[in-house]
Amino acid sequence: MSVIVTLCLYDGIVMAADSRTTLIRTYPNGKQEVSHRDRQKKIFQFGDRNIGILWCGNAQVGDEDVPDYLNGLFSRLNKMATIKEIAEKINEECNERVIGETIRCHIAGYENGTQCFYQVVDGVVTHKNINPELGIPTICIVWDGIRDISGDIVHDKEKLDIGGRLVDESDIPHFTLDEGVRFARTMLKRSCVEREECGEPIYSLIITGEGIRWIYE
Repeated sequence: MSVIVTLCLYDGIVMAADSRTTLIRTYPNGKQEVSHRDRQKKIFQFGDRNIGILWCGNAQVGDEDVPDYLNGLFSRLNKMATIKEIAEKINEECNERVIGETIRCHIAGYENGTQCFYQVVDGVVTHKNINPELGIPTICIVWDGIRDISGDIVHDKEKLDIGGRLVDESDIPHFTLDEGVRFARTMLKRSCVEREECGEPIYSLIITGEGIRWIYE
């Protein structure tokens, strides 16, 4: 399991993930062997569109690795498919092809100049950056994977040092994009320290109305 995080801020969207995959091999006698593989990509651009996809949980959809699956999905879908339609298709196909495993997926980008962010978790598709009362986009942070650690970090009374500035959850609505990136990366790095299932480097990207910018360590 991994940790992935998406922040919808005033100036754009920040998406980030750790890069360790946990492999579990089960022998006929029931004994399990756990190993880890580092520098595994869990964050993707959807085809040539300004849409980011974060993925954790099962590393395959049917007999396809996630990158191959997403490339095939891009080819199959209408090139003007909405982010909601992409999320619903991922959910539909994962329900059909992934048996007894967990899929956690974030799909985010801009549509008609407006931020749009959907989450797919265990067969449920949710529009995350929408104010349910007003029906308008809102600032939000969503994390998935090893949620207990991420939740403790985000809601902890201890402030996070994001490079010369101490912040906590109450500061998120006022973040610049750079601060959002540093907050996500700091949170993920702490998860990597506290849990063997998480590992560096941290990969992240920024999405604005202008396009996508990748950030590598």
